Amino acid sequence: MSIRDLFPIDKWDFKSQSVLSDLPKEDMTVLTAHQSIHVYSKGEFIFRAGGYPSGIFFIISGMAKKFKTDKEGKEHIIYVANAGELIGYHAILEEDRYPDSAAALEESKVGFIPKEDFLETLQRSPF
Repeated sequence: MSIRDLFPIDKWDFKSQSVLSDLPKEDMTVLTAHQSIHVYSKGEFIFRAGGYPSGIFFIISGMAKKFKTDKEGKEHIIYVANAGELIGYHAILEEDRYPDSAAALEESKVGFIPKEDFLETLQRSPF
């Protein structure tokens, strides 16, 4: 019996609806006022474990993996983020360093939203 028999992954839809889709227009304007957009190549780091966060990342297109590396250098994938998802916000909310790393799984267009804009949006938005 193959893994596909046990877990038919090809039948799952991993596309996610953006958490930002219901954000009021005024809040979205504040959130993206200073956003910069970068295209990451497959395997390129978006952020590294232990780094200090200066903002959050919004996957516009493509996919990114969040992972930890063990003492032997082996990667352990924690999460796969798809278009429409935010990553890197936990460290800001916890006022700490990134606990894990993120890298593009394919060519990915990613928006960087400064920490100040993210926190201001959280304070002003009822969502």
